[in-house]
Amino acid sequence: MSGGRFRVITVVTLAGAAVLFLSGISLVTSQSRVRSLTAQIERLQNESKRLNDDATDLYMEISRAALPGYIATEAAKSGLQPATSRNTVTLEYKELPPVKGSGGLNHE
Repeated sequence: MSGGRFRVITVVTLAGAAVLFLSGISLVTSQSRVRSLTAQIERLQNESKRLNDDATDLYMEISRAALPGYIATEAAKSGLQPATSRNTVTLEYKELPPVKGSGGLNHE
């Protein structure tokens, strides 16, 4: 084997080894990134589930708070009385005629 050919084979072998080494490092880096992203996805899914559960609880609380019995109980706790004809004022809406001489302004 001549010295020039041996050097070419050595250079090609070293280049191949370098490419193989860099590929191995890239593979390890990619796997580490996949594990990191998988853990992040799991954390976000858990947080999403927790937030959905919180939203469900809040909707239930809103539904309970809108019940007439709950409103009456809480109003009584605050010292409010139920509406009766004696403590209720009824307002009637009556259409007013247009004002003459308004200067073209529309008062609706």
